[in-house]
Amino acid sequence: MKGIIYPDGSIINQALMLLIILMSLNETYKVVSTKQTSPGSIFFRGLNILLFMYTVYGAFLFVTDGFTVYGRGNQVPSMYFLEGAWVILMPIYVCYSYTKRGYLNAGLLRNWMIVFLAIAIAQYYHTQSVVLQMMIDKGRSNIDEVTNNAGYILLSLIPGMLLFRKKVISYLGIAICVMFIIMSMKRGAMLIGAISLALIILHDLRDSKGAYKIGVVVLVMAGLTILVNYVGNMLENSDYFNLRLQATLEGDASERDEIYSNYWNIFLNDSNLFQMIFGRGGLATIKISGVYAHNDWLEILIGQGVLGIIIFINYWWCFYKSTRIPALSDQSRFILLLLMCIFGIKSFFSMSITGMPIYATSVLGLALANGCNQYNSKNR
Repeated sequence: MKGIIYPDGSIINQALMLLIILMSLNETYKVVSTKQTSPGSIFFRGLNILLFMYTVYGAFLFVTDGFTVYGRGNQVPSMYFLEGAWVILMPIYVCYSYTKRGYLNAGLLRNWMIVFLAIAIAQYYHTQSVVLQMMIDKGRSNIDEVTNNAGYILLSLIPGMLLFRKKVISYLGIAICVMFIIMSMKRGAMLIGAISLALIILHDLRDSKGAYKIGVVVLVMAGLTILVNYVGNMLENSDYFNLRLQATLEGDASERDEIYSNYWNIFLNDSNLFQMIFGRGGLATIKISGVYAHNDWLEILIGQGVLGIIIFINYWWCFYKSTRIPALSDQSRFILLLLMCIFGIKSFFSMSITGMPIYATSVLGLALANGCNQYNSKNR
């Protein structure tokens, strides 16, 4: 809610961040220190090592660089590296632990998904206004459409919409998310959103039978019709949407190809053996070029080396194995699969690990604890 209800970087922001971290540390320690017998615990075999890696490199960064990391024309607080990993990854342990202990269930999280959707829409418009103001400050007052990174925030809400029992409500929530994703003009978010829609439709059609299947087909056709008309309207009335589409067809990667080539060359041609194996440390890309790699794999390769890549591969392998566990309900397995696809694909052209909001980590923790089909009114 920072930037919407209270300013980013304010004392309120810092106090809430500290509170979240302290609560998360407590629950994370309980999960890590206790032998887990839940089927979803397979996932934590990968996450534990990944979190440990970020913690070690984050602590070393703070000790060696102090409070601020300086890059080419860019300054980043050194705590961003550790804070980014802790605030994103540790809530997975919290929501998993709370579900196992009965504090969190699908019914409660369904209610929160409505709140999350409202906040995400507010985040979208807040980000839009900030970017437009930046354009005005640069003298581009005729701009009324921009690329909005909040598209990824709406994308992260889609798995949570599957918690609703009634397909009409579930599809309505997904449709709202998809419309904002398209409005955001984020090509990566639109691509992953399309893949997510295809997976959801195939899953629902496979699992439905008889009259219920006919109802699902009707809902899907109605939703796709609205979506096609909406995209057609964007093509007719939005010059910026057409510009982004044309750029995609022409292979314009928004300078990512140059960023990727630069960091790949640095790893291959300007790194010693130690740097290749262990990397150059946290926020190494900021120190080198002043910009992140916009790719988790390259970011880790430069910062944590081949060792970091091995740990990252192990994380995704454990994630995949958790989607195949028969002891988990079908709903839990499918939501895990959807989350893995969304953030796994995103890792190749954006920052995925440090870009997983509570909208997704809460559902991830619930699914790992096999709580997606639970509903207990006394815990609401």
